Amino acid sequence: MPCPTPARISPARQYGVNSQPAANLKEYEMIQGWTERAAHQALMVVLASCIGVSFAKADSAEATGTVEVAGIENYLAYSGSKLPNGGKVTALVKATFEAMGMKVRIGFLPRKRAYADTKNGKYLASFPWFQDEEREKDFLFSDTLDSTAGGVVVPTSSDLQFFSRQSARRKKACDLLGSHFQSQLFIDEQVTVTRVTDLSQCLKMIKEKRIDFYFADFSSVSKEILGTEAKIIPTDLDLVLKMHLIISRNHPQAQKMMADFNRELMAIKKNGATN
Repeated sequence: MPCPTPARISPARQYGVNSQPAANLKEYEMIQGWTERAAHQALMVVLASCIGVSFAKADSAEATGTVEVAGIENYLAYSGSKLPNGGKVTALVKATFEAMGMKVRIGFLPRKRAYADTKNGKYLASFPWFQDEEREKDFLFSDTLDSTAGGVVVPTSSDLQFFSRQSARRKKACDLLGSHFQSQLFIDEQVTVTRVTDLSQCLKMIKEKRIDFYFADFSSVSKEILGTEAKIIPTDLDLVLKMHLIISRNHPQAQKMMADFNRELMAIKKNGATN
C-alpha cells in the first residue's frame, strides 16, 4: 500500500471529529485549529514512517548481498545507460561494490530524481556527484572516484582571451540543475545563472548568445562540438572537479557502508583495475 500524500489525509475522518458546523464560532475555531494541528502531526509521523520503510527495504536488500544504486543519466563519458559498461565511473562503482561482496543493480536516472530517491532510501547510493556544502547536509561523500578539468566556454565573438573572477561580474552563465558550484564560486560578482538538465543546453545558449559563459569538461567540448560559434578559453579559477559516490545520512548503516566502500575503492585504485 503506498504511503499517503497530504491530500489523502482527512483530519475529521482520521480523528473522528464531527464534520457538522459547531454551535458557535468560537467552538468551531477551537475544533478547526485542533484538527489542523493534529493532521499536521499525523502527516509528519506518516512521512517519517514511509522514509523508515524505504530504508528498511534497503537494509533487507543489502542483507541479501544486492544493492540498488542510482547513476546520473547521460553525464558525459562517466555515467549513462547508452555508454559502454555504463561509463567509466559506473564500471568503477560496480567493481567496488563487488569487492565488498555485494551484487549491484544500477539504474540511470535524471539528476533531480537520483538525488531525491537516494535521499529517501529508495537507492543505497548515487553517483557521480560533485561535493558542496548544500549536498553535505544530506549525504556522506566517498573518496574521489574520478576528476575532470575544464575551461570556460564563451561565444566566438567574445573579446575575452582569459577568464578571471572579475570577468564574471554581472554576466549571464549556465549550470546544471542542482549544482551550487557557481553560486559558491561567485558570491560577490552578481552572476545570473540559468539552470539546465544537460550541459548541451548551455552550449546551445552560448551559440544563440543568450548567456556569456559556462564551465565545461575539456572532454565534452571538442572543436567539432564547439563549431564556429563558441570557443574555450583558459582561466585562473580552479576548475578541477572531483566526482564522488553519495549515501544518505539517514541510512542506518551509512558510516559503515561508506567506510567499506572507500576501503575497497582505495584497493582497486592501487591495483589499477576495475574488472
